[in-house]
Amino acid sequence: MVHRAEGARFERVLIMAMATCLAACAGSSAVAPSPASSRASEPSLSPASPTLVVSPAAATGWQSITGLPPMLGASLQDVTVDGSTFVAVGAGSYRGPGLVLTSTDGSTWRPEASSAALASAPLQTVVAGPSGLVAIGNDCSGNGECVNDAESFRSSGDSAWQAGSLISAEGAQGVTHALWTGSLFVAVGRDDNPTPFAGAIWTSVDAVSWTMLPGGSTFADSLISGVAMTKAGLVAVGSTPNGDRGIIWTSHDGRTWTRQADQADFANADMF
Repeated sequence: MVHRAEGARFERVLIMAMATCLAACAGSSAVAPSPASSRASEPSLSPASPTLVVSPAAATGWQSITGLPPMLGASLQDVTVDGSTFVAVGAGSYRGPGLVLTSTDGSTWRPEASSAALASAPLQTVVAGPSGLVAIGNDCSGNGECVNDAESFRSSGDSAWQAGSLISAEGAQGVTHALWTGSLFVAVGRDDNPTPFAGAIWTSVDAVSWTMLPGGSTFADSLISGVAMTKAGLVAVGSTPNGDRGIIWTSHDGRTWTRQADQADFANADMF
């Protein structure tokens, strides 16, 4: 399986994404972190060994962030901005529980109280939607392979996390990243049922009812690791299952995707 390698890759994504968030948010009053956030009332963390690396403005002057909670064997996978608060998610171990940390400045982080809904759900990604936060993880409640069904979880304001709905129910499918376009949730990942594996994309207008897009040759022999918005539409990136070639897909609406032609630069590239 590929999930352990994905965890290592997404730890690097967290660093990159946090730097991007901080750079993009500098000077913007719409998302500038401030102590007014409703999520800022959690108790402060005690010093610990895990660290993050962030830059307060442009991608220069990097600083190592200490003071995170003890998380031996844990990983942080994704970060987003919810109003005036940074929200990072991950997992305490391969099989959970899901972890949620918040910060108003990117430097001091606080763990949210444990939620029963996340007890066996290692979280892979988090999105700020119109009705609150949506986190997506794998259902690890059984005794078998952890990548069984992808499941969404929701939280609004300072409310506890609640189980949302299954994104996939066919087994051996997982979500690696997701975003909100302003009108549509788009989640990307993999379907391990075909041989070789295939990339997979799900969409939803409310983060409750999800639709898996038809695969075919567009997503064959691939794993989709990340997705981002541009002025021209969406771009998803990934690689072949054995990592010998990077792959790029584009879409104007999140529902219809085009696999871009291979290029020499994509050889031995692992895009995420």
